[in-house]
Amino acid sequence: MKSIRNNEFLDDIITQCAAHIGYETAARGCRALCRAYPGQNVLIPAKKMNGKCAEKLLSVLEDEIGSAAQIIFEKMVAFYGGTLQYIPLERCGFKKDMAREIYQTLGTTKKATDFCAEYNIAYTQVYRLWRAGQRLWLDENSPRLDFD
Repeated sequence: MKSIRNNEFLDDIITQCAAHIGYETAARGCRALCRAYPGQNVLIPAKKMNGKCAEKLLSVLEDEIGSAAQIIFEKMVAFYGGTLQYIPLERCGFKKDMAREIYQTLGTTKKATDFCAEYNIAYTQVYRLWRAGQRLWLDENSPRLDFD
C-alpha cells in the first residue's frame, strides 16, 4: 500500500485509529501533533502514563479532539512506546488534505492570506495547493470508464 503521507508514523496511527474514532478525527489529532511539534523528534512513552511527555502529548490531543485523544494515545504507546518518532511539519505531512481544504474554501469563506497565516506557507504556495486540490477533486469526482 502506498503511503498517503511522507511519514509512516502518521499513516500507522491514522490507520489504526480510523476504525475506532473515524478517519477525520484521527487525522485532526495527528495534525494537532504536527502543529505542536513541527519537525521534531518526540519520545513516545513506553509505560509511564503520568510522565511529562505523556501529559504534553495528551493535552495537545485533548485540546483538538477531546475524549478521542485517549484512543490515539493508547495506539501510539502500544505500537511506538519507548521510541523517538519524527513529527513532520503539517504542510509536509498533510499536503493533500491541505490542498482539499484550500480548494473547497478559498474565495468562499477564507482569503489566501488567511491560509498563509494558518499553515505558515507562502502566498504562491496557496495557489499551488489550490491547483493540486482541484486536480484531486476532479480525479475523485470524474466518471471512470471500465473497459474490462
